[in-house]
Amino acid sequence: AFKRVIKIDTKDPIGHYNLGCVYSVLNDWKKAEEEWKRAIKYEKEVKRRGKREEISRSYLRISLLVFKYPVAFRAHKSLGWLYLDRNLPDKALKEFKAAIKLEPGDPEPYYELGKIYLSKNNRKKAIYYFEKYLYLGGEKEREVRKLLDSIRKR
Repeated sequence: AFKRVIKIDTKDPIGHYNLGCVYSVLNDWKKAEEEWKRAIKYEKEVKRRGKREEISRSYLRISLLVFKYPVAFRAHKSLGWLYLDRNLPDKALKEFKAAIKLEPGDPEPYYELGKIYLSKNNRKKAIYYFEKYLYLGGEKEREVRKLLDSIRKR
């Protein structure tokens, strides 16, 4: 179904994101990664096109695109988890930071960054990201508080 969506509109970011999710479930990591990167690319293009359109006095055109979360945000998080699963923490770090730039109020990327920095023995950054996660109301409060206590005792 998602391949059909992309066949109709080759630059549909949501179609590429969803296709990437299907490939991920099928354990085809390479294709999942490619589709998520396309989703990010095409969403950027959609936003650029929207900015270029000008409204003249004689013609008014209003377009509205509404996403709960940008597709690129979800794609960056998915790529981050993909890279963590493949033991590529530096690539995952980059993706989670990109996700935060798009949606700074979502706690999940902060949690993942805290774990990555903890694994790299960077206590200061791990504490920062875990505290930010708690501030944003992340669901794993008990676990993160225990992690913070153990980090601070070292």
